[in-house]
This record gives sequence, structure tokens and C-alpha cells, in this order.
Amino acid sequence: MPVVMSKTQSEELVANGAIRLVGEGTADEDTILVAIGGYQLAEMRKASKRLQSCNIPHSLVYVLEPGRFRTVRDTWEAAGAVAQGVAEDLFPTSAQHRVFLCHTRPEPMTGVLRPLVTGSGKTKVLGFINRGGTLDTDGMLFANKCTWAHVLEAVADLQDLKLSEVLSGQEIAAVHGEIRPKGILF
Repeated sequence: MPVVMSKTQSEELVANGAIRLVGEGTADEDTILVAIGGYQLAEMRKASKRLQSCNIPHSLVYVLEPGRFRTVRDTWEAAGAVAQGVAEDLFPTSAQHRVFLCHTRPEPMTGVLRPLVTGSGKTKVLGFINRGGTLDTDGMLFANKCTWAHVLEAVADLQDLKLSEVLSGQEIAAVHGEIRPKGILF
């Protein structure tokens, strides 16, 4: 995996459990892309670049420790939880559309991150859906609908955009399984 953070950013990531890598958290960034896992970050960075090229304001947050953002159940968990100001800064209420891409099954992660989930019509959580049979990372991400293009499909759905506003015709056909994704999505 490529190094994508400076030493200072890495220290901030460890201290806060997450870091914003794209965007400023301003009100016009009504979509937050959230990556949990290294391969997921690589896919989210590709999705973010496409959104930037389409002039769609958004932010990209990498979460290292999702458990620090959960609803705490006792004082011990509270001691390890992220500071409220950090969570509010990374996940402002103005950003109602959220797409999470995680290195696990989406349902348990949705529960862990419940305080960050803005509702079923405003949040999508993508993750492994028990699809295997591939021999490489790209194939595994595609089989589980976890590529950058699947992220953009989720963004388009949440923002009521035409899919063609963020993906080309060939990319749409690949996402929908009508043509082979190799050479188009990866």
C-alpha cells in the first residue's frame, strides 16, 4: 500500500482515531466518504478524485479506530472514546450524506458507527457481502461491490444524481456486471 499521510497526519490519526484527508468540513460538503481499511482508503481516494473532477463537494475521512466513535456504555469505554469535538469536526451535521467503505461486513460496522449514521436514506455502508472465488484484491473488491465505482453509485443514489454524472457508460456497464470490469474499473 502506498504511504498517503505525512508524519503529522499519522500522529493526528492515532491521537483522534480518524482524520479528514480531503475537504474542510464546510457546509457545502454535504457528502462524506468514510474509509475503514487500507484497500478501502485506496478505493475512496479514487472515488474522491472523480467527485473532484465532477465538481461535487465532499470530504474524505479515514477511520483507524471505528470503536472510538461508538455509543459508549460505561466509563471505561468513555475513556477511550473520541472527544466529542473531534467527532463533530470530522462528521458535521451539515454533511447528511455518508458513504462508508469498510473492511468487514457492513451490518456490524453500521451498529458500531451508529452515532455517525444519518439514516437509511442518507447513509450507505459498503463492505464484504460474502462473495469470494477471486484470486486478487481487485476481484475481491469488485465481487463484494466495494470498488470506487460502487462508492460513486452510492453517492449518486444518495444525492439523487444520474449515475452518468459520475460514471462513464462503460463504467456503469461494468458496475452492473454487463461487461468485465478489468481494464475499466481496475
